[in-house]
Amino acid sequence: MALSEGEVDGCTLECWLHGSRFDLRTGHPSGPPATVPVPVYPVSVEGDTVFVTVA
Repeated sequence: MALSEGEVDGCTLECWLHGSRFDLRTGHPSGPPATVPVPVYPVSVEGDTVFVTVA
């Protein structure tokens, strides 16, 4: 699933393929067809650099 191609509106990401929407803060879907959360990772921005913490 390539959510990187999705559209962001506030704190919601919409899957370009199926139309599922996910909360960017929690990864939980806000409606069908998705029923399973997607992973989320802590992010910080310093200047022009984005840091993602992957555990």
